[in-house]
Amino acid sequence: MHSITTKKYSTPARNAYLLERNLLMTFFKIFSPITIIIYVPYVLGFRILAIAKEVLQLKFEKAWSRIKAVLWIAVKFNLIMEKRSQVQRLRKVQDPFILKVFSEKYIFRRPFLI
Repeated sequence: MHSITTKKYSTPARNAYLLERNLLMTFFKIFSPITIIIYVPYVLGFRILAIAKEVLQLKFEKAWSRIKAVLWIAVKFNLIMEKRSQVQRLRKVQDPFILKVFSEKYIFRRPFLI
């Protein structure tokens, strides 16, 4: 569940930033427009819940990292859309297949190593 190198050499706040940023970037790049419209409230809602959870646990640096990731997506949205066009041209499977593996479970579980 995530890179061992990242866990070894990075802070929890940095890891949260990278996970949130990459999750959001992937969401906007891989799904069809209709799926994005349907799921954007869910995806953004989970971002808000994760930030609230960090604030309630007094993990302000981690909460701020999640907020920065969302802001990064907003600022770089044009770049993400350029990459999206490349990804969509190579697409081999439809959204239902992708949705089977796209999960928010990590937000509310403690990380573990296999």
